[in-house]
Amino acid sequence: MKKNVLLGIIVSFALFWGVLFAETGDDSLTWVEQDSSFKAAVEQVASLRLSIYDFKDRLAKMDKASRNWDNWEFDDQYKEIREEIVKVIQDIDYSTAKITRTLRALYEYKNQLSENKKVLEETRGHLEVARKYLDQLLFMVYKMEREIYTEDWEQIDALKVFIKSDAIPQLLAWDDTLKVLLNQINTVLKEATAQEEQKSASIDRLLELKVNAQKSLDVYKSEIEKLQQKKAYLVSFMQLYNSKKLWVVTQSWANAEALVLHQAINWLVEDIVQKKYLETNWLKEKIESLANYVDSSEGETSPLAWPTYPITKILTIFKDPDFEKENGFKNLSLTISVDQWTPVYAMRDGIVYYVDNNSWSINWVLIMHTDGYVSSYAYLNKIYVKQGDYVRRWQVIGQSGWEAWTEWAGFVSKWENLTFSIFKDWVAVDPLTVLDLSVVVDKEEVLPEEYRLKYFNDQIVRPIDVSNVSLLKWETVDARAQTFLSSYAVGTYRNLAFWDQVVAWTNVDRDMVICIAFAESTLGKFLATDNNIGNVGNNDRWDRIAYNNPYNGARLIPLTLNNQYLGNYHTIKQLSRYGNSDWKIYASSPINWQSNVQKCLSKIKGFYIPEDYPFRTGPNPNLNGGYQWESLQLMSWAVMTKIWGVPVEN
Repeated sequence: MKKNVLLGIIVSFALFWGVLFAETGDDSLTWVEQDSSFKAAVEQVASLRLSIYDFKDRLAKMDKASRNWDNWEFDDQYKEIREEIVKVIQDIDYSTAKITRTLRALYEYKNQLSENKKVLEETRGHLEVARKYLDQLLFMVYKMEREIYTEDWEQIDALKVFIKSDAIPQLLAWDDTLKVLLNQINTVLKEATAQEEQKSASIDRLLELKVNAQKSLDVYKSEIEKLQQKKAYLVSFMQLYNSKKLWVVTQSWANAEALVLHQAINWLVEDIVQKKYLETNWLKEKIESLANYVDSSEGETSPLAWPTYPITKILTIFKDPDFEKENGFKNLSLTISVDQWTPVYAMRDGIVYYVDNNSWSINWVLIMHTDGYVSSYAYLNKIYVKQGDYVRRWQVIGQSGWEAWTEWAGFVSKWENLTFSIFKDWVAVDPLTVLDLSVVVDKEEVLPEEYRLKYFNDQIVRPIDVSNVSLLKWETVDARAQTFLSSYAVGTYRNLAFWDQVVAWTNVDRDMVICIAFAESTLGKFLATDNNIGNVGNNDRWDRIAYNNPYNGARLIPLTLNNQYLGNYHTIKQLSRYGNSDWKIYASSPINWQSNVQKCLSKIKGFYIPEDYPFRTGPNPNLNGGYQWESLQLMSWAVMTKIWGVPVEN
């Protein structure tokens, strides 16, 4: 027997042993067991399901109290109210049933994990036996090679055999034992290999289930929260209605909230015109300071910026005739469809004049700007600013809200939306006449015909033309981002999950960071130093420093955007010499960097990105724009590879 053959078997077995135990750590197998949110979701859904019976009893009592006993009919006002209540009850019923099905699937997944864990434990038991055999084998091999083989271990040494002639029977017995052990180990290896193949396929399926289940649970956490808010809102509404304290008893409730919001905004604007300013938070003194303020909107192609992106659907236009017919007053706002939690931005520099942040009414903000502009933002789910705050164009002020019957959305918001108004010199202005329409995703579908000429004009006057950029056609931003990475990035940088972790807890747009890496290094193809994908000068001498892994180098991009020099910037053009001639910048290129970032973002976002596009998704988490190094930046690449499953490549 030659040593290299034997060692080949031993090494193969050792490698197999190590790989198996490296891939089957309990962390990946007990996710549902360790995730308390699963149990919480089950309890919350069960509570919501039980509440349906309570609502049906309440509705039956309301029906009895509101029925006209002469003709057994309901009056028109109650019919309208009842219809909305029934919609909410049905929504809770349908949604909780759907979530229940998902939770059942998660429970089955938990059982599958448990069963596979048992199988893997059995496999480990077999391998433990094999390891004992291997220990014996190694001892036998050592003894035989030392006592009867030549020094090069290639053949039997006749002299050693002669010297050991008295022990020949024992040596032959060892040889027979060695053959038996090899056969036993070979059998164990065959069985373990078969089990390993089954295990690998099972683990792949389980990991896929884990990812999909986690995504589903994350989605339904938000859905459950929304349903709980609807439940609480519905209880409050029924109590008010039954106690005859609700204003809907005396007027059409379907448009009352919209009218209240409309009147509140106009009353505040009228007070501002007459300089009857609110007497809180030094507003009068701050407003007077606006007269000498140089607005960052100066020099922009549009005097105001869109308060959110993307612009995919306009729900109600300025002075919409259908709105006036339905509600009885002129609509002075623009309502656009946006997803829940979409960032909402200040449209121009100014001072936060008023904040309405009551739980069970419409959330909204009013901002006084320079040059006679006032803007309002309604149906917000979260507000980041407070009365008296100074804000800059494209600074995050809040997040968009939910549909009707959820907290902060009121009774009449029928979908996720943002409603905003613009006043100039205290006169209501049609927002579509002062905003950049060239960024609308689909002009034919979104814009009324009378605004399409302005769409083309806005394209022409843009300083950097990106209209010839071929936009990626995938349905979601994630799909477009992954396609872009697959086309341009190398190694680890091709993994979208890697970039999600790079921007975690920074409130910097992930796609902006990808596009900076693209503009600076073509996503890893042209690195100035190891892993410095942003090619950033990052010490007092502006030297470029190598990093020990890709994550630390990429993480530097969002951290730099949040540092003491750049932490108060909000738009792309502020980061380069293209739009910032006097202050600290990220890139010195006067045009190329800016153009490359815009074109990259346009491809990923699916619409034409303007020069002043915002790169923040929330407030800078570093207080006062300070630079904070966190422990995650020093995380080892091996640990991150285990967490995110990305290949270890530089």
